[in-house]
Amino acid sequence: MGYRSDVGIMVNEKHLKEFSKVIEPLIRSKTEIFKTETGLIKGIYFESIKWYGFSDHEIGVVEEFLLKLPNKDYGFIVVGEDNSDIRIEGCPYDYGINLIRKIEIDCQ
Repeated sequence: MGYRSDVGIMVNEKHLKEFSKVIEPLIRSKTEIFKTETGLIKGIYFESIKWYGFSDHEIGVVEEFLLKLPNKDYGFIVVGEDNSDIRIEGCPYDYGINLIRKIEIDCQ
């Protein structure tokens, strides 16, 4: 199966055309997509994806695109399987991407 991560990305509206192009090859059936009224992708959420950064060509293209943007123009969070594997880049909270960790105990 391989190591899997949850990934959330949102970009500023001035980068939507290019973002839509670079993210399109990664879209799968279980991908949550956030679009503008004109159909451009402004954000995406992948659950349980093999996100290996630059070692995967399609993911490398997305990461390279994000690295070129000013921090204020995007939000990006990757949460891996390991408890300490959390990557936060850009300004995710400004774009409504939130990381929530919680413990829930149900003693019945």
